[in-house]
Amino acid sequence: MIDKVSYHLIHKIIEIGRKEQLPSNFSTKNMWWEHVLDFNKGDGCDDLSTEALKCFFKGVVLTEKESDRYMGSTTNTAFILGRLKNRLKDSNNEEIMDELYDFGITHRGKNSYVPTSGYL
Repeated sequence: MIDKVSYHLIHKIIEIGRKEQLPSNFSTKNMWWEHVLDFNKGDGCDDLSTEALKCFFKGVVLTEKESDRYMGSTTNTAFILGRLKNRLKDSNNEEIMDELYDFGITHRGKNSYVPTSGYL
């Protein structure tokens, strides 16, 4: 268990990504991004299945788009996409990475650093 991480919130973000839609009660002022950052820094992504990690990526893209906090080049999406790229590199799944990249571009909102932060 990673200190300071709300796993309930992480699972909500995964569910947002699974549905590809924010709930009507999503608060743009909540501190979701801090939990995602701590989860990523604590290698929480390693504990997720590939399918859950894909949904987590999509959920983070959507929550960042609607958030009052502009993440800029520190976007959590780049870290998650990098983890997915490493996980899928030996499985010849370029179409999955293309799909996720396209999802990030399509849904990134005002942050031009989503989904790759310019590093992938």
